[in-house]
Amino acid sequence: MSSNSNGNAVAKVVPLSGLQKYRPTISEQIAIPSVNKIDLVLVSRIVSLNARSNYTEIHFIDGKSVLTAFTLKRYEEKLNKQAFIRVHSGYIIQLKYVKSYNKLTNKITLLNKQEIPVSRSRKQALMNYFDQFKI
Repeated sequence: MSSNSNGNAVAKVVPLSGLQKYRPTISEQIAIPSVNKIDLVLVSRIVSLNARSNYTEIHFIDGKSVLTAFTLKRYEEKLNKQAFIRVHSGYIIQLKYVKSYNKLTNKITLLNKQEIPVSRSRKQALMNYFDQFKI
């Protein structure tokens, strides 16, 4: 606010054309190429990724999935290490979507009802994550 010559407060008007529209940052979205297009999706919507040979199948919270021509390793290098964890040679999960872990079967159940195996070699990293929530 500024004041005019009479000392009255006057609001400064900013034209709408001067405002930038909100765009997610690079860390909030990821480009997912498929056969005919490239989709920019919010990383927060990704529940899990699983390897399909040299392809990766990405599963979203709305139940949809897409097959991409990039390896799981490539996505592992790009995704936030605090939000995603590789629990098996063929699977990466987003930690906020974990519903439960079955110690007998070594499987994680995600909120979208997917069951993901946990390898013995990657189990400790998952247990370290769970330790944060113990009372």
